Amino acid sequence: MEAQVLEQGLKNQLPAVEEFLKAILLKKINVEVSATSVADAEMVVEALKTGTAVVSVKDQIFNTTVFIAFDDNWIPQLSTAMLGVEEQEVNEITRDLIKEFTSQLFGTIQVSLQADEIPVEPGPVEILKSAQIASGVTGQNYFIAQVDVSGKFTIDGDEQPQLAMIVAFEVPDEDTINEIMGLGEPEVISAPASKASASADTASDDDIEAAFAEMPIAQKETKPAQPAQPKKDKEREKAKDLPPVSSRPVEFEDFNPFSDVKSEVEVRNLDILKEVELDISVELGRKELPLGDVLHLVRGSVIELDKLAGEPVEIYANGHRIAEGEVVVIDEHFGVRITNLVSTKERIESLR
Repeated sequence: MEAQVLEQGLKNQLPAVEEFLKAILLKKINVEVSATSVADAEMVVEALKTGTAVVSVKDQIFNTTVFIAFDDNWIPQLSTAMLGVEEQEVNEITRDLIKEFTSQLFGTIQVSLQADEIPVEPGPVEILKSAQIASGVTGQNYFIAQVDVSGKFTIDGDEQPQLAMIVAFEVPDEDTINEIMGLGEPEVISAPASKASASADTASDDDIEAAFAEMPIAQKETKPAQPAQPKKDKEREKAKDLPPVSSRPVEFEDFNPFSDVKSEVEVRNLDILKEVELDISVELGRKELPLGDVLHLVRGSVIELDKLAGEPVEIYANGHRIAEGEVVVIDEHFGVRITNLVSTKERIESLR
């Protein structure tokens, strides 16, 4: 596969990667590919060793491994954005942070590739030590690229213009790509030629007469063409053969004004349901937050809800809204005083 095709395929995923990084880093950034090359295993090992943290993910569909090497600025930037504490070194906390970040990144890329009808299934993320990189790079042909993330990053009090990472993956062979993507050449099935089906411009008169002589007598006889019978006339003839349909008027029962009165049997049936327990929950309000804001939450953070002060709270039974009320205090416990019941029609609609 040509390097230009691989480079264009990588660039097609940059918009999805950029949106993902914006949600994580909460900054205006720009993602671009600054350099690409086709490399062998030795060149890939040397490039990956320049990173502070190196991860590998094996794709289960193409059976190839993708490597990413993050430079020195990624760990403090990610730890500040996702943990609220700036970390400078690779330790147990930052290793888990890099694994979680990379797993979400590959999940974003997987969705983007599947939208382009490219099936991928990334496996678990592994962090490689420097001595493990050479043993992990076992392929022959690799595509390697440097991806730069530019923006205003403040790390350890200094402003850094960009973050960089090296991406390398083994290039599958053409047969594997064609088999998975269904790009194989269609098989051409040639039917055996017979004397009767030979074309007129290639078959001689003697061959045509011989083939006609071998045909069954039933096929030699010809009948005068019959005029096509209209479709409506055929339907009428079929309808004549059907048996007659018997019908009778529909009889409705008289309306009883006391039909809503429940019988003793119905009352006993309702009594059976009285012991059924329902989960009652009270919703004070809601708020939608991006993933980056959720990761920034710490002890003491305040979330502003969509409810205004004094507005009634909503009461739910098994997840279905049944009433509204106001919050009260009963001794040392919170309570809710019901101020409005949801109509029966609305409750029925919520169950559909």
